[in-house]
Amino acid sequence: MKLKWKIAFFSICLVFTILFLIDLSLKINFEFLSFLFSSVNIGFLFVAILIYLFMNFLRALRYRKFYEYKIKLTKMFSINSYHNYLNHTIPYRLGEFGLIYFMKNEKIEVTKSLSALLFTRILDFSIAGLIFFDFSIATIFVFDHPELFLIASSIIGTISLIGFFL
Repeated sequence: MKLKWKIAFFSICLVFTILFLIDLSLKINFEFLSFLFSSVNIGFLFVAILIYLFMNFLRALRYRKFYEYKIKLTKMFSINSYHNYLNHTIPYRLGEFGLIYFMKNEKIEVTKSLSALLFTRILDFSIAGLIFFDFSIATIFVFDHPELFLIASSIIGTISLIGFFL
């Protein structure tokens, strides 16, 4: 009985995916899209992908530390990657619940997963705020005192990195 439901669910998902791709292909201007892709620098794209993977790796390390190293790093990296995928594809950031679901499958309590998620979001917001503050200070001092810009950005950047790894 379970197999029939899985086949039915897969069939429904396949039909919706095909309908979505047909609708998308009717709305895309392929000439403009080919123009955009022809002007992409492959080296920059490769570096951007490596930076994105490195950021996901650091977030997996942070989650793993929060869960007291109960999950292997490779497993945590894959969970974090699925979590990021769900965040980017499901509207209204409902993909955040994916992390809670995946952690529940790893025998981690829901409250612990929710607190890890909230802590991570607050930490990300704080770091983004510090970086914004750094650049706002830089715009004030950069024209008159470039040496102060270097000192301020070094101090605030160091504080941001320390906060990121705690």
